[in-house]
Amino acid sequence: MIEQLTIENFACFKHVDVPLKPLTVLIGPNNTGKSCFLRAIQCLLTAGSHNIDQTERWGLSVDSVVRILGRQDNQTSLILDTRRHDGRGVEVRNVCEVARFMLPSGGIPAQSEGVADSAIRPPAIATDGANIPTILDYFLRRDRQRRDKLVETMKRHVEGLVDLDIGTPTASSRRIEFKLENNLVLPTNQLSVGVQYLLFFVALAQHPHAPRFILIEEPENGLHPKRLKDVVGLLRSLTKGEFGAPPSQVILTTHSPYLLDCINLDEDEVLVFSRNDDGSRTAQPVNRERLKHFTKEFLLGEIWYNESEEGLIRPPS
Repeated sequence: MIEQLTIENFACFKHVDVPLKPLTVLIGPNNTGKSCFLRAIQCLLTAGSHNIDQTERWGLSVDSVVRILGRQDNQTSLILDTRRHDGRGVEVRNVCEVARFMLPSGGIPAQSEGVADSAIRPPAIATDGANIPTILDYFLRRDRQRRDKLVETMKRHVEGLVDLDIGTPTASSRRIEFKLENNLVLPTNQLSVGVQYLLFFVALAQHPHAPRFILIEEPENGLHPKRLKDVVGLLRSLTKGEFGAPPSQVILTTHSPYLLDCINLDEDEVLVFSRNDDGSRTAQPVNRERLKHFTKEFLLGEIWYNESEEGLIRPPS
């Protein structure tokens, strides 16, 4: 897990140094650097500085030295530094498994290819959820226990759901079919976008090889506000390894006060993003000392909505 992240001269950031926790939420107005922050983490974890071109350097200058440092166990163990000939620090020995998920606004793709019987593990979840049918097809044939847990979780959250089945519209393709009460059977693309997104998060949670680092853009999109508690619960369980895979670190962006209501400041981190006068962006953690007086009576999202971002970081009076 990355406990402290430092970003220098990357895109819209001149200098940022912030703590991270197993579950970290990024908030702030549009165009304040939240997505860029996820991109910086992605570059660090994939040792991907060879992809950092002039457009991703502060001031659009080829002379800007980009440094991204990730501290683990109070030690700097992940380094991306464009001064090195290969763009990364010698301490980066392995490319970390990281996935940045951006779900399509119209829902996840309804069909994907099947998986061969010789496969020894399910494929990784595509960053747009495109291969969820493939993964469920693998579970159905090779891991029925995990498949049954996935179905039971979906049944708890989708009223009227009886079972999930795998259809074969062509010899090589698979699609998920929802068996509903009154003998109604519907393919995924005929269900609401919110149900499709919920299926994605449940499949991510149940995947036996979930990424060590999970980056998600606005998971609230398309979901009923009351379902956000379920989604945050699934993501928090991933950070604790409760589904059998090693613990993941989850970092997500949101514009939803309802999602922030589900955050626990005793164990989660919230970073507030803003724009500086020189055009650079910055981030800082919420002021827990000030907020503890408000959270006795109000939910965190309520405080955010009523006091704006400034109210979350303002020093105690």
